[in-house]
Amino acid sequence: MKNGIITISAILILAGCVGSEFDGNALGRYLEATIESGKTSTRAILIDNPGVRMQTVWQGGDCIGVFGDGVSNMKFGITEEDISEDGKSAKFSSGYDIPSGSLVSYSPYRTGTTISSNVISLDFPSTQVYYLKDGVAQPDPGANIMIGTGSAACGISFRNVMAILKIGQVFDEPTLLKSIEFRDISGKCVSGAMSVSWNGEGPLAEITGSGGIITLDCGEGLQFDSGQLGVFFIVVPARTYEKGFELTFVSEDGVKTVRTVGTALGKTLERSVVYTIGDISREYMAGATSRLMPTAQIMTPEKMDKVKIT
Repeated sequence: MKNGIITISAILILAGCVGSEFDGNALGRYLEATIESGKTSTRAILIDNPGVRMQTVWQGGDCIGVFGDGVSNMKFGITEEDISEDGKSAKFSSGYDIPSGSLVSYSPYRTGTTISSNVISLDFPSTQVYYLKDGVAQPDPGANIMIGTGSAACGISFRNVMAILKIGQVFDEPTLLKSIEFRDISGKCVSGAMSVSWNGEGPLAEITGSGGIITLDCGEGLQFDSGQLGVFFIVVPARTYEKGFELTFVSEDGVKTVRTVGTALGKTLERSVVYTIGDISREYMAGATSRLMPTAQIMTPEKMDKVKIT
């Protein structure tokens, strides 16, 4: 096989190298990954700052897996030196020759990932980690799955598979938060074995494993004062939650605070979309003034479920 260059573009991709760090030594083949202007972008980590539009950039250690004619799960990765100054393009490297013909790729790379009839089988983790980038909370780079198709000649176009929750929670009393748990109230599994197919418009993922909970692990704990806002991200399956979903905040002393979403009408989460949940609006309200109108109503969770944004 001859060496080649692939241009990779994607739609809102969050990823990361899962497993061992990528070894940049003795690299022989390159895949060119470029963020395009407009609605398309590639990336490994979502940069989110309050009041600033989200943007995507590559980071060192990102790895992708590539399937081609006669080859399976080839690992390509980058170091910091492979990334452009603006973070929007990078040169992925590997010791493999790039196969000719059609290619299927995914991110982040995982050992043991397989493909059959263009359906990729991999594992969606039941545990995500609370992750900070420059002191700001971000989605776990290793939790979001994306799939791409293409060829060495035409490039690979990646699309994001998962949905993302951006959660705001104001704590009523001093709290040492240990974890947040996400579950589908209908009882459907949300983690474990997952198959991803291509339906013509984009990737379609189905959880086939038995994991009933996704846990956001806050490590040794995050300390919040009374009235303080915490911001968290959880990557979740993109699908319709007929009975809604549940978020459980677990403190160091075992106290659990439960928040439900979509219990009245259900809730549909689409792939490649970030959904704000809870008290998130308060982070944009610092220094603002307001007055209570005579027609004001208290927005209960039931009323919020009936609000449609067009």
